[in-house]
Amino acid sequence: MDTVDPEVAAICTNLVVVGKVFEVALFCSRGILLALTVRI
Repeated sequence: MDTVDPEVAAICTNLVVVGKVFEVALFCSRGILLALTVRI
């Protein structure tokens, strides 16, 4: 078995991080939209 290429590991880590950030951003934007609609 070859060891995992550091570059591949870094890319996978970045994808996971981006996924989490995207999830949070989506959640936040939904909250902001809700706040705006309630205010109107």
